[in-house]
Amino acid sequence: MKIKNLILVIVLGTGIFLNVSCASKSSQKESDSDDIYNVQVAKLEKQILDNTLEFTANIEAWEKVNLAPASPGRIIKIYAEVGNHIKKGQLLVNMDPTQYNQARLQLTQLQIDYNRMDSLVKVGAISRQQYDQIKTQYDIARNNTEFLEQNVNLKAPFSGVITGKYFENGELFSGAPNTKEGKAAILTLEKMNVLKAYVDIPESYYNNIKLNLPVEIKVDALGDQKFNGKVSQIYPTVDPSSRTFRVEIKIDNPREIIKPGMFARLSINMGRIEALAAPSIAVLKLQGTNKYYIYKVENNIAKQVFIERGRILENYTEIANGNIKEGDYIVVVGQDKLFDGAKLNIINNK
Repeated sequence: MKIKNLILVIVLGTGIFLNVSCASKSSQKESDSDDIYNVQVAKLEKQILDNTLEFTANIEAWEKVNLAPASPGRIIKIYAEVGNHIKKGQLLVNMDPTQYNQARLQLTQLQIDYNRMDSLVKVGAISRQQYDQIKTQYDIARNNTEFLEQNVNLKAPFSGVITGKYFENGELFSGAPNTKEGKAAILTLEKMNVLKAYVDIPESYYNNIKLNLPVEIKVDALGDQKFNGKVSQIYPTVDPSSRTFRVEIKIDNPREIIKPGMFARLSINMGRIEALAAPSIAVLKLQGTNKYYIYKVENNIAKQVFIERGRILENYTEIANGNIKEGDYIVVVGQDKLFDGAKLNIINNK
């Protein structure tokens, strides 16, 4: 009997506890829904904004060449060191001239034979076929000699700065790759008074980007200094995976302050535009997704509205699409604590 009474007490106690707990939760829920949140709102309007495209890029030399002969050989003398400023046409390397000297001797003999044959063919002493054969041999020998001369005396193809030296006098150049780019070189020459950078721009701007469009450049390593550049080339295709097209930026660097490899920030001013835009602080991202939303005010109730985010211009975010229109009021302060359907107390109403 005592056991039955004990069970009855436990059951009754559990029921009372559950009823109290449920009532407490229900009361708490009703209390939450009755909470009123203080917020500040703003009227969604079209804004006149600076349409500036911003990119980051690594600076590159305008021209760069890894100087090397066409075939392996011994290096007789190198006339430049890293950091030297070089003029176009300046002699930089002398290679072993043995093959070149042999080719010159052969060319000299063939030139004598060619001149003699030229005289004989004019008087009909030899056939045209014989003359054509010696002329072909002479032309081949002349081209071969010129080629060998270029590969014995390596000259600068443009004015620039020596940025790499990989051999010393007397060493054998094998032709094996020895640079960061995986190419073979004795010296590396780079043009540094003019530089370039590449940026990938969204395809929606393709018709707006023009040659010689001004570009402002800032280099992190050089503080707040600003440098001028311009669009020098627009690639004629769009990458289907990224929906961007490539643009080359030419950067004037007369004092050679900027160095190839430096990290830069580039700004292209596309002029001023009118766009339906909300303060960027009002645009929230749904956690764990790529979806964005804002809170629209309807009868002092917060309504969560998902939007398609456009460009970020100054401190505003363009509203490209969404169930919202010009003239609607949106929450700009206090939105981080809201939920769909929250009751609002509007502190100000712009």
